[in-house]
Amino acid sequence: MTDLWSVECAGVSHPGHVRLNNEDAWLARPETGLFAVADGMGGHRDGEVASRMVIDALAALPPSPDARTMRDRVETALADVNRNLRATARQDICGSTVVVLLLCGRHFAVLWAGDSRAYRAGPDGFARVTRDHSLVQELVESGTLSPEAARHDRQSNQITRAVGAAPELMLEGTQGELQPGDVFLLCSDGLTRHVEDAEIRGVLEGMRPQAAADQMLALTLARGAVDNVTAVVLGVRLLDDAPARP
Repeated sequence: MTDLWSVECAGVSHPGHVRLNNEDAWLARPETGLFAVADGMGGHRDGEVASRMVIDALAALPPSPDARTMRDRVETALADVNRNLRATARQDICGSTVVVLLLCGRHFAVLWAGDSRAYRAGPDGFARVTRDHSLVQELVESGTLSPEAARHDRQSNQITRAVGAAPELMLEGTQGELQPGDVFLLCSDGLTRHVEDAEIRGVLEGMRPQAAADQMLALTLARGAVDNVTAVVLGVRLLDDAPARP
């Protein structure tokens, strides 16, 4: 919480119906305005270690006095994890996607690598904030594959960026101004494989964070949950604003 905003946050994570272990990890620090979801890759212990390294590095960051400093610290921490994963990986593939949301003053920033996503619903409407770093997304953007076909393409799990995937970490970022009533979702692709964007919008706009997170997990589990699934939902409002919707 800051002097300007109050944040209500909830997170859920589940291994799904197919995998025995959960390679996802998440972080929610409303007191410092830092939230994240990481989805490990590499199989079994390696994926769990990678996502945990990402989240532990972010959790260790001190509060930042301004947005630029906060963003710089996040980028440095993730670059350090990238180097450590490259140096200690026990196999060719050991890494983690990551999506990070930063709140500072009246502004937000999102940084990401991979196909974990951020969504925003509020007075300005509903939008997916992030763009997947994946082979399928590249095919969609080139016009080779339709968005509908992309959801079921066999290459959907081939990502093009991740922490630990290349010698130099390439993060993408965006930022904007917070609006009273904004609701954000950070999630792993285990959720978006089963839940459509239109359904996500309806849940975010109709429920408070804990109920929204629980509902999206329930939808995913009911539809097979072939992968680990994680969702972090947070609602933002002015401290002198009306109470959040019931």
